[in-house]
Amino acid sequence: MVNAFAMNAFAEAEHDQQPKYYRAAVQAGGILYVSGQNAQTGSEQLTGDIQQQTKAALDMIGQTLQKNGYTFEDIVDINVGIAKQSDFAGFNDVYATYFPHRPARSTALGVLNQNVGVLVEISVIAYK
Repeated sequence: MVNAFAMNAFAEAEHDQQPKYYRAAVQAGGILYVSGQNAQTGSEQLTGDIQQQTKAALDMIGQTLQKNGYTFEDIVDINVGIAKQSDFAGFNDVYATYFPHRPARSTALGVLNQNVGVLVEISVIAYK
């Protein structure tokens, strides 16, 4: 019997310069688990407001989805960590442009102590 949830090879997005212990995405069957993304592409101190950082994180997620044959329409679950609760409205303004018709199920949490200026981190699960 073939294990329908065997983990398959996945394509790394071009932005992914992460350590070997980090995987941008793992595919199991028709499910793609995309690891948490933020606007950071290296060790630099981040700048920009919540809207700029949300857009950058979602764009990187979009690259990972595309390289693995998925789209934003395939996302069924999204988890968001936001450094400041006062940024939820700005996050939602950008988020709505990526999910204009059928938003994914989501969980958003206010978190403390994000490093190097990270205001938001987003992970997703996509299914085909």
